[in-house]
Amino acid sequence: MAFGDHEDSTFPQLLRLGVNTVIHTVGPFQGQDYAVARAAISAGTNYLDLADGRDFVVGIVELDARAKERGVLVTSGASSLPALSSAVVDRYRSRFGHIDAIRHGIGSGARAPGLATMRGVFGYVGKPISRLEGGDWVTSYGWEDTKLYRFPDLVGHRFLGSCDVPDLSLFPRRYEGVKTVTFHAGFASAPGHLAVWLASVFVRLGLVSNIVPLAPSLHVLSKWLEPLTSERGAMFVSMEGVDPDGAPLKLTWHLLAAQNHGPYVPCGASIALARALAKGEALPTGAMPCMGLLSVEQYLAALEAFDLTERLRPIGTVVIAECQQIRFPCAFAIVIMASIPAVKRRKSDSIPSEKMMPFSGIRERNFMGTWAVTWPNTISDVDDLLGNGSLTAKVNFAVSHACAS
Repeated sequence: MAFGDHEDSTFPQLLRLGVNTVIHTVGPFQGQDYAVARAAISAGTNYLDLADGRDFVVGIVELDARAKERGVLVTSGASSLPALSSAVVDRYRSRFGHIDAIRHGIGSGARAPGLATMRGVFGYVGKPISRLEGGDWVTSYGWEDTKLYRFPDLVGHRFLGSCDVPDLSLFPRRYEGVKTVTFHAGFASAPGHLAVWLASVFVRLGLVSNIVPLAPSLHVLSKWLEPLTSERGAMFVSMEGVDPDGAPLKLTWHLLAAQNHGPYVPCGASIALARALAKGEALPTGAMPCMGLLSVEQYLAALEAFDLTERLRPIGTVVIAECQQIRFPCAFAIVIMASIPAVKRRKSDSIPSEKMMPFSGIRERNFMGTWAVTWPNTISDVDDLLGNGSLTAKVNFAVSHACAS
């Protein structure tokens, strides 16, 4: 049973009707308490939610002892983050000897997320966000740290900004030794995304306290603009580290959504888990963030009616893995890209990485410089702009040669 108004005074009575599972879908979850989860536990009912609030999802463990005592599953974040994102990392973890960085993000399609989701995001726009970068906890700001990311196929380029999500706290604990965890998201409309970015600057400078009051109006506006915006959205999870033999390795997984089906993706975990619980399948008891409960296959099987496609790009090792400290001016990057007119993306999504990087001259280069705010700041990001790493050897050589000169 899914519940709406969590303030409803009849909620405890409804739970006593023998409901197997409660799915809490009413956000924003930022700032909420665990009243719904506590009521479910008291009634001996399993509890799932689609929370995206960082503190809310991380803090659900405070209910662990009580949930175990009652023999029920209580899990928070049964959504794209962290349920699907962690399932992706878990799926490919065995290909790595060690994962150093996990960078992931979502570019939405034309159909706007729910109003509660927009309120949750707008609540941290322009506000400080703590995240792990290079082994240190650093501060970024909501919807800033703007990047231009190229998704595969017809999704194309999207502006993405920094977001405050549960994964930023959960992944460093789950994946031992990881030094960088980032998450960025953006709208299908570039003007819309940049308008919110500008608002984030006003918030960060203290000119306004927050932009939550704008959420209802902008939500209505996004509905009007939907026919003029791409109906395609996508999610990516990029993992960087070394393979079991110690060679640098990067894998980037994408989930592409067409026909405005992207907003349905967050529902996959709750559907799959509710079905499993209804069938009496063995699941752990206790309270926990939604990680390790579902595989990618189980998650997406719950969404088989929608137009969703997976893509995997194994990426050549040398340029990507060893260029994280190579920085150079934005104009220089444009010259590099403009000087390679014959860039061709490979058609195969499973090309052996050793065939993609015959040139290793970049290993010993360290070109330093400064980037403009709205452009990527590493060769790795430039590679994403040109096709998420699926570049020909000629292009890899050209980039290596340019950096070495």
